[in-house]
Amino acid sequence: MWQRPVYRDFSGRWRHPIPQAVRPVQQDREEPARMSHRPALGTSHGPEPALPGGADQPRDEEEITARLKRREAELARVQRIGRIGGFEVDLGTPDFWARRSPEYLSLHALPDNVVAEAHADWLARLHPDDRVAADAALQKALASDTSFYENEYRIVLAGGETRWIAAIGEIERNEAGHPTRLIGVHQDITERKKAEAESLKFAAELLSTEERLRLATDAADIGWWDVEEGHGRLSWPPRVKAMFGISPDAPVSMDDFYNGLHPDDRDGVAAAYAGAADPGRRELYDVEYRTIGKEDGIVRWVAAKGRGVFDENGQCKRVIGTAIDITERKQAQEEKLARENEDTALREQFIAVLGHDLRNPLAAVAAGTRALVRHPERAAEIAVQIERSISRMSGLIENVLDFARGRLGGGFVTTRDSEKPLEPVLLQVIEELRGAHPERNVMIDIDLREPVECDHQRIGQLLSNLLGNAIVYGAPNANVQVNARADGGQFKLSVTNFGEAIEPSALERLFRPFFRGSVRDSREGLGLGLYICSEIAKAHGGKIDVISESGTTCFTLRIPTRA
Repeated sequence: MWQRPVYRDFSGRWRHPIPQAVRPVQQDREEPARMSHRPALGTSHGPEPALPGGADQPRDEEEITARLKRREAELARVQRIGRIGGFEVDLGTPDFWARRSPEYLSLHALPDNVVAEAHADWLARLHPDDRVAADAALQKALASDTSFYENEYRIVLAGGETRWIAAIGEIERNEAGHPTRLIGVHQDITERKKAEAESLKFAAELLSTEERLRLATDAADIGWWDVEEGHGRLSWPPRVKAMFGISPDAPVSMDDFYNGLHPDDRDGVAAAYAGAADPGRRELYDVEYRTIGKEDGIVRWVAAKGRGVFDENGQCKRVIGTAIDITERKQAQEEKLARENEDTALREQFIAVLGHDLRNPLAAVAAGTRALVRHPERAAEIAVQIERSISRMSGLIENVLDFARGRLGGGFVTTRDSEKPLEPVLLQVIEELRGAHPERNVMIDIDLREPVECDHQRIGQLLSNLLGNAIVYGAPNANVQVNARADGGQFKLSVTNFGEAIEPSALERLFRPFFRGSVRDSREGLGLGLYICSEIAKAHGGKIDVISESGTTCFTLRIPTRA
């Protein structure tokens, strides 16, 4: 087997060193018989080029050989620097015998005396995971009509080290198109592959980071924004466009930003943005503002943060930041503030009204006690007055407790009963108020065709409040009407009185705690009666409606007959 090393000269042709006696390569008798069917290396591309030197070209064979050796050394150095080695494969042999240059042997960490090898030897050096694919790429190139061959794979050196190899070559074919020779180079691309792996890893980490950021911003409903050169082209994703009531695909500009700001917030936001884009100030852009939707007109609240980005000359290149829709948070804050203000007002009303209304019956009890001492003969008469005052205080205290339970205890607790009939309870309440106001005529129409599952005591309390108000606020000489129906799964109880209608402004506040209309001196209260009625209705899954017009006022309770 011929094992003379192969190299490429600066003209790009493959050569083997010229022997001491210069003679045509075709007459080299060291060539084995199996390689004699093809042109020898160095002659397939035409005649040998003339060496430089012109008329002074040396004729001495030793000088020519010396120059060729110097060129060979220079080329070998270039190949070592580029980590490149040449190879030549005789495709006409059954085993694809190949010859390699010294630089090739160095890349593959092979001994210098192993210049030729069979195809199986090459396959054995390939990484097990690349062996099939690399061989398939070679066979595919040979089976095609192309002359270009390219492949990348790993090899495993004798010591176990793995290197990446890039193979590039040219396939020579005979007149029938059959491949006869493959000539090319191997290049060690291990460092490049490592760099690519690091780059892919970095890209994967970057994508992972971007994905986490995207998920985080999506979960938090956060959008980003970017303004080139501070006041140039504006970039908004669909999320931020939605904060300004703009369709996802609509183009936007800085005019959309400024025009979309609420008039009351525009100047402050513009000043804050100018401070962020100003090279002299470079302030943090941290604002909360309202927007008015360009397409839908909806008012939204937005919280935005950002900073300017400046170049080495101090010029603002862009202002970037984030924006988040805080409309729900602002609404919750406003509702909380309104509740706190309402609670404060209620506490003040509670203290004032309770102090006033409890003081009167207490004063009456104290006066009656002193009268008993001075006029024992009037004990029976005074005792009745004291009992009335105590009863009134008891009612006031019961209303206060109901208010506390409804306002502070999470609502009224009811004990429902469908076994006992409701009608006797309603009639008892009506008779009690008839006895307290014998001068008033109360008309009754009760028709309960099905049982009502309810808290009888609470429904009685509700009727007492409604009927008492009708007697107090209605015309003194007019009848008061009580109607009750239970049919079709609904219980309806209404109390109607005639007289002056309730003012529309008062209708909106009737069921609020401590609201009291114009009452007569004969009846004073805390202003909790209708509030307690509405809470009893809610506790039963129902509501109270009121209609007051044309001299008639009617309160109607509606609740389901079964819970």
